[in-house]
Amino acid sequence: MKLTALAACLLVLAWAGCVSHPAPVSPPPAGPDPFAALQKNLHATQVKALVGEPDEIKPFKTTALPSEVWVYRRKISEAVLQVPIGTRDVPATNPITGQPTTTSETIYENQLEIVIETIELLLIEQRLAEWKRSRSTERAFR
Repeated sequence: MKLTALAACLLVLAWAGCVSHPAPVSPPPAGPDPFAALQKNLHATQVKALVGEPDEIKPFKTTALPSEVWVYRRKISEAVLQVPIGTRDVPATNPITGQPTTTSETIYENQLEIVIETIELLLIEQRLAEWKRSRSTERAFR
């Protein structure tokens, strides 16, 4: 019975060592969110003063008014997670009979997960008309 209790303790300790905890989330940009201060009808120079230069400027087709979309992208969070990618058979010994056998073991791999926020501003005749925010998650194995 002592062997079984010892085996159970070792199993719990081994399992606890395999538990994955996400990496700390990168803090949002320091200070208040500059995009929260956006208001309709701000001039392009006021928008740049609030949120800075856009990462991309795309022309926006309208009937007669000069318009463009300013695109801003920023990393919101980053985490490394262990995700299961398969299983493999490993040699084992049956604790009751002592006979050799195999057991299935899960294979894990580190995955980098980055959350990106995209903010798109619609400017018509150099005035802020509308804006929208969206988030996407990028994942890659490391």
